Amino acid sequence: MSTPENPETGPETSPPGAPRARLGAGLRILLFASLALNLAVVGLIIGFLTRAPFRPPPRPDQVGGALTFALTEKDRRIIGREVFRAMRRGENENRTRRAEYAAVLAALRAEPFEPEALRGSFELQRQAAMRLQVAGQRALMDRILQMSPEERAAFADRLEQGLKRRDEKPPRNPPPRD
Repeated sequence: MSTPENPETGPETSPPGAPRARLGAGLRILLFASLALNLAVVGLIIGFLTRAPFRPPPRPDQVGGALTFALTEKDRRIIGREVFRAMRRGENENRTRRAEYAAVLAALRAEPFEPEALRGSFELQRQAAMRLQVAGQRALMDRILQMSPEERAAFADRLEQGLKRRDEKPPRNPPPRD
């Protein structure tokens, strides 16, 4: 006896009108548990991604603390471009900085140890960081000078709100209790 063919689904394995075979209760429970576990894993992943988003390291225009965070995104970009230009103008500083780290390593490994050599390297690094900070402050000042009175007032309001929020936050590492 041959099985009749259905043009849409192919050969039928049971006669028309016959009841279909049902999954056993154990198999249904297993499939339901598998689905629930998959949904739980997806939920955990989505929860993790929404609660702890990846944050790249801050750009140089975002390192200035409360003043920087009170700026609009547009102002941060403008200032960031200026700081990057200042950094590019100091391309030789990158080579000097690498050489300075080599000097730090040499000073740390020297026997007898000469702390003055290490202090000199630290001083050069501090001066380079100060040049970057000065470039950032100059760009910030230039941007503030270009702001309208309304923009400056809005900037001051955002700065004040940011300072209040920071003051209200509990410290990250509270001192140990006695």
